[in-house]
Formats: sequence, structure tokens, C-alpha cells
Amino acid sequence: MCGFSGVAGPAPLAAAEETWVREATRLLAHRGPDDEGRYTGEGVVLGFRRLAIVDPSPAGHQPMTSASGRYRIVFNGEIYNAPALARELADAGVTLKSACDTEVLLELFAAHGPACLDRLRGMFAFAVWDTRDRTLFAARDPFGIKPFLYQPDGGLLRFASEKKAFTRPGAHGPVDTAAVRRYLTLQFVPGPGTLSPSIRVLPPGHHLAFGADGGLRVRRYAEPVLRPETRAEPDRVRRIRDALADSVAAHLRSDVPLGSFLSGGVDSAAVCALAAAHRGDLQTFTVGFGRDGYSEIEHALATADALGLKANPYVIGADEFAAHLPGILARFDEPFADAAAVALWFLAREARKQVKVVLSGEGADELFGGYHVYRGTGPGYLGADQVYAPADLASITPLTGGSAEDVAGPLRRRAVAAGLDPVAVRQSVDLGLWLPGDILTKADRMTMAHGLELRVPFLDRRVLAAAAPLTPAEKIGPDTTKLALREAVAELVPPAVAGRAKLGFPVPIRFWLRDELYDFAETVLGEAQIGAYVRRDAALTMLRDYRRGADFDWRRLWVLICFALWHRHHVEGVTGPVR
Repeated sequence: MCGFSGVAGPAPLAAAEETWVREATRLLAHRGPDDEGRYTGEGVVLGFRRLAIVDPSPAGHQPMTSASGRYRIVFNGEIYNAPALARELADAGVTLKSACDTEVLLELFAAHGPACLDRLRGMFAFAVWDTRDRTLFAARDPFGIKPFLYQPDGGLLRFASEKKAFTRPGAHGPVDTAAVRRYLTLQFVPGPGTLSPSIRVLPPGHHLAFGADGGLRVRRYAEPVLRPETRAEPDRVRRIRDALADSVAAHLRSDVPLGSFLSGGVDSAAVCALAAAHRGDLQTFTVGFGRDGYSEIEHALATADALGLKANPYVIGADEFAAHLPGILARFDEPFADAAAVALWFLAREARKQVKVVLSGEGADELFGGYHVYRGTGPGYLGADQVYAPADLASITPLTGGSAEDVAGPLRRRAVAAGLDPVAVRQSVDLGLWLPGDILTKADRMTMAHGLELRVPFLDRRVLAAAAPLTPAEKIGPDTTKLALREAVAELVPPAVAGRAKLGFPVPIRFWLRDELYDFAETVLGEAQIGAYVRRDAALTMLRDYRRGADFDWRRLWVLICFALWHRHHVEGVTGPVR
């Protein structure tokens, strides 16, 4: 696990480009506190920060050079089938110097080129520099678990693991107003765009090639595809259980302490139960809030006790929440208003005190049908969670042009054209938009903020293959969701867990905005210089009406507060706490 940055272009590169990589690597130090490396060659500079997980010896140092000397790689992620791939390489006469999956990936690329992507089982974003042809090849895993951002600039290509490598607080540059409007609906900025017009996100399942002539090509090589069948097969539940068990076992490969996040729901409980079969000393971690209905700690403790695992709970208070909020949201580099991200930051902080790797249940809802909105059949589905409908945006922003339909529409229409049922259509939109843009973005940024590696066993090619043929009736019932998954893990988890509704570390902001967080919110909305993007008077009126008891979705305020905090830090350069 790591953070990387780099610049590729015509040789020789200016000294300023090496300076940029050095500074970018420093800004990504939280992603890899164990090691730092740089490589400067003819037409390229690569920078790297390492979080050592497997083979923490110096043999895993990056940027790494291939045995032939032709290729240099920077790699963020884990290749879970690396041992099997290493045996194949050895049979082909390749001598490996370590057990590090970076070396396996590099030599696999040296042997097969981009075709190696079809053989990888894992999470990854990587870049390989070809010293002979002076070309750069980069790729991102099919689900989008690990991030990759890039910036074409004339004949140069800059790239990095996080946007902070490109921008500095107070020097953000022009803001893409269409992306702002999409954010106000989705509560995150969807890729491949960002709020900086020049900076792009490499989409999941895509690779990038940059030539010595400055030519840039971005192409899709894989995507998670659902293929629902017309009737349930009798052995489908067994196949789900076997695939998940196999994936969890593969995700346990680590030479450092490993634990798991544990909420009160079935997804994380199943992961913990399967992991405990291999690691009886597995540590579990959960957080909650001191308000009824906003803590899964009691359920998580009961689950851990039933599985014979040690639980580590932590209760977050309103004052602590507000004090850390500006700094937490600044980690995203883009406006981000999924409140669960803040709970996840605290959860990762507590886990990192004892372990270096955690397992988590992300992806189960998108693959197995875990959201109640999947029951809907309307034509305008934009994702699992929406704040401002496109028709309501004029009430809160003077901006025009651009909407969430720009990014959700193509995904939805492609799924419909493929003949998918309404449930699978909605899942397909979320697999392409919500999962990488919200769920996996917050998982990566909040854990990496503490130098903690998060692994997601549900997002595995074998698990996808088991989930893809599920019928609508195997996913959504009248009163519950993820029916086939719940049946598959029923024997593994406590009986109360298998049928429990999803909570997912909820945050009591709806109450705090009327009391503990009201002054904080009023100050942020009143002082941030956001008038070009948000109707400030309307926002403050909404806040005051909400305090007096007006009944509307609290997220309409929260998405504005989070945007104001982003603007305050990244555009205005105000980096201190809110008064």
C-alpha cells in the first residue's frame, strides 16, 4: 500500500518537475510512512511512499526496477494471487528476489504487457515506465478500490494517488461549475472529472498509455458486469459462501497485525466470521455516538462475543466531531458530504493504534442488492443516495449547466440496452458511480489518513461471479435486502445478525444541526466565500428554519456545509479550526 506521484514527458525534463514530484511525495507521506523512494530517468520522475504489509524488507522498495532493467514501477495496492503468479513466473524461468507482490506484478508486466491485467486478483493502481520506448502505462483495478489521478499539461503528464499532489490550499485555480452541480445532487464529485478542469480521475477498469510524442490514450479493459438469470439455481447459495470464504482467506495475506471493522450488520459480521476461522486472535473495531439509534456498538460487541473475537469500541461526541471535521473533510481534496466518512476517520484512527491492515464489508450492497431504493422502477435513477434533485438545484445555486444525469445516464442506458431487470440496472449505476465515487473514496482516504490499509473481500472477481447471476427475487424481498447473501452466511453469524437491517455507522447530524452544531454551521455558511456557487441567504434561511423545527432532509444543509468547508480550505486557504 502506498502513495505515488510522477511526471512523464519529453526528455530532458525541467528541474521544476523533479521538485514537483519531491513535494507531491511529501504531501502523500500519510499513505506510506515506512519508506520513501524516487527515480529520475530520461523523460520521467517517479516518487513513492510505502506502507509495508507483505515482505516489509528493503526488497519491497519502490520505484522498483525489473530484472531486465527496462521497466520501473510504482504500485499501490495488493495482488492477492501473487503467490500463484510467482510460481508461474518461476516455471517460466523468472527468478524473483522477494515475496513482494510489487515484484510479481512488475515481472508479469515485463512478460505479458497490458495483458497481465486479466490475470490479477486484487486492488491496484500502478504506473510502469518503459525506459527503452520512453512510454508510460498505468492501470486501475476494475472496481476502483485504489485511486489514480492525472493531469495532462502540454507535452507532460503528471499523476498521483491523491489530488493534493496537484493543488495547494489557497491555490486551487478555476472551479468546474458543472461538477459543483453534480456534487450537490450526489454528495460527491463523480469521476472522471474533478472540480479542477485540468485534473482527471482514471476510471475503474481503465488503463492509460502516454507516449514519448505526448499522445494520451485511455481505454477500458474490464468492468463488473451483472448477468441475472431467469430462475434461481439450487447451488447458488453454496457458491456465494464458497466464493466469499475463498476471498476472505486470500485477503488475510499479511506480515503485519491485521484486524477488521465490525458494525452491527451482516456484511462485516460475515467477513469477521470467515477471517476468524484462520485468525482466532482477530481484533475488531467499531464506533458509535451517544444517542439512541446512532450506535451499533452494542450489536457489534454481541457479534464479536458470539464469534469469540476481541472488540474495540469507541464513542464519538459532538464536540470532538466538530473539532476534527474541517481537517477530516480536507483529506478528500474535493467536496464530500457522506457523513459516514467522519465516523470512518475515527474508526481508522482507533484501529491504527493496534493493527496495520483491516478487512471491511464494502461492496456487498452493490453486488447483492442491499439498498431499499433497488425496489424502485422509475426511469431517472441517479444513484443510491441523492440530495438535491436536478429540478431543485436552482433554489440553492446560481450555477447552470451540468447535472448528475451526465454521468449516471450513460450507465443506466447501457444497462437497459443489455436487457437487465430494474434491480440490476440500478445496481449497475451504483457499481459504476456510487461505489467508486463515494463508498471506496471515503474508505481509501479515511484509512490512508492514518496509514492504515483497508481490504474489501466482497470486491473480488470470484465473489462477483457468484453474485452476477442472482435473480431479482434473490436480492430484494418485501421487508429485507441481500436475501441470497443472508442465506449464504446464516450459519456463520449469530442468528440476530443475519436478518438485521443495515445501519452503517450512522451519524446524528440531523439532531446536532438544531443544537450542538448549529453555531458551527452558521459560522461556516456565513463566512466561507461561496457566493458564486451557493445562494448564501437561502442556505442560512434553511439552517434557521431547520433549527425552528422545519421538516426537510438535513442533508440539504450538510452538503452545503461540507462544500463551504472545502472552499474555505482549498480555495481560500483557511486551514485552521472554525471559530
